[in-house]
Amino acid sequence: MASTQSPARKSRSKKTVVPMSSSFSGFFNGLRTLASGPQFYWYLTHVSTVACTLLCIFDSFVFGSASPETIRYYSLALSSILTTYLIILRQTYKHRSIAFFISQGWHLINYLLTPKNKRNLSNSENLHGMNNGTSIDANTMDAGVQRTARHSPISKSQSSPVDKSNIMRDENFQYLMFALSHWLFASPMFGAINPSVLYSFAIYALFHSSNYFQQNILPILPLISADAKTLWKSRISGFYRIFNERSKMVASNTEVLLVAFYIVPLLKLFFKLATARFWSSPEEFWYDVKIVNLFIVTVTFLRARYAVDSHVRQQVDNYDASINKLIGSPYVPLQAKQVMLGMRKVTGDFVEYLSVT
Repeated sequence: MASTQSPARKSRSKKTVVPMSSSFSGFFNGLRTLASGPQFYWYLTHVSTVACTLLCIFDSFVFGSASPETIRYYSLALSSILTTYLIILRQTYKHRSIAFFISQGWHLINYLLTPKNKRNLSNSENLHGMNNGTSIDANTMDAGVQRTARHSPISKSQSSPVDKSNIMRDENFQYLMFALSHWLFASPMFGAINPSVLYSFAIYALFHSSNYFQQNILPILPLISADAKTLWKSRISGFYRIFNERSKMVASNTEVLLVAFYIVPLLKLFFKLATARFWSSPEEFWYDVKIVNLFIVTVTFLRARYAVDSHVRQQVDNYDASINKLIGSPYVPLQAKQVMLGMRKVTGDFVEYLSVT
């Protein structure tokens, strides 16, 4: 996208200054050009995601994660995230017919009703023909930051490993449904929220909004010299070179560690059921409903991410290797090893049962 340079400069030979209104006129003309495409609004949703996430984290420390103020910013951040992915999915599927979406719903229902052994066979067949689709990623709509196997909606000739026959393998749809599920429970009625849900979204939003700013907003800013713009562009580029790959691993790790948040609440719920305390108070009841649903959503989401994202796969494999090392340790009693192996098998079967990819 062409950038508009600010005319506000001081000439070395002539000490004349272009009027301020002229520089701002160029800036607003540039913004008008940017606002003519969806990429600009995608950028605004990323900025909103970062701002609301920071406010949510701050309020959670000051007022607690159950306060209405914290929950409000949490809900606003998720609303921004939802808007981000709706923009991208619209760009991806706007030429699809309604029959396509009906077939996707039927595909998902048929998949969930398929026995596990046949489901695994179907998955292995799909993996051989995954590289046939095209997808647009909300996290890589800017051309400067490319996540693994994700591409910009501006470059339609590029492809990513998305199986056209299963929309659940589209990572944009995965993130959309994950954010939507948490947004539905973002209410004081359901108790305290988990701000760490926003971490991975905010990390990518920070990087992509910064990159968009560097490429499109910085060149048209008024009252800033060309040397200053070049300096800031260099600093932002350096920031990318140093932290871009690390940010992917950190974001993936925050997603995987979300499961740990549910361990204590689920243990409390288990003891409630074991002692027949099915109802203690409306607040606790609705909080338990939220915990169970979001735990299932999180495991399903991570299973789907494991199938398509190398960074999540690497993090999960690392934790799995650590567990195997612990089980194989000679210092662990045999009875404890048997318990851990049993729990590992039950967990693995549960995760595979929730697989939708």
